[in-house]
Amino acid sequence: MAIDKDPITPETLYSIWAKRNVHFETELEDSVIRQVADYGSGATRYNSAKGFSLGGGYEVYILAFFIGLYANKRRPLDGEKKTFGQPIQYWGNLEKRGERKPYSKLRDYMFAACVARTDIDLLALERDDITVSNAVSAMINTMDEYANYGIHQLLDKLDEDKHFFTNHTSFLSMFIPLFKLMNPTDDAESSGFPDSDEPESLD
Repeated sequence: MAIDKDPITPETLYSIWAKRNVHFETELEDSVIRQVADYGSGATRYNSAKGFSLGGGYEVYILAFFIGLYANKRRPLDGEKKTFGQPIQYWGNLEKRGERKPYSKLRDYMFAACVARTDIDLLALERDDITVSNAVSAMINTMDEYANYGIHQLLDKLDEDKHFFTNHTSFLSMFIPLFKLMNPTDDAESSGFPDSDEPESLD
């Protein structure tokens, strides 16, 4: 007698995706990630590391992913790769530190973007023509390539000015041109952004 298998649902795909680790190029750890995030030094140093823009290394990855996504540009990883050692399901769901709040909803947005931007035949997945593991691996590859493009954009900024990310509007200044690129017919007034690519002062 045939045994009915549980259907593949978005929830099933999400739960397996969330247990995975993402990857980044090892050579970018010191040149980018440790330059803008308090990566690998623990919460104690985090509280006193006033010069760091971000906390965990995966926060750099998240921002880089959206830079790549909004620019619609991917860059395959080259050379040795490593992970942050923390599966996606744990990103941003820790108790808030200082003024930071949990941002687990970002995982949902990233998952939706991966499904939309990865060539997965959902009907083939349902028929077992492809495995869930392979589908999720393809999604992780999509994430990694978007993020890798974004991390290299951060590297370019650091090459131009090693203090670039000490400015509290530095990341915003990278995203504003991408928002304009996504909405080319919007003028500055209708988009809510200033005329120049430089963000207005928050002082």
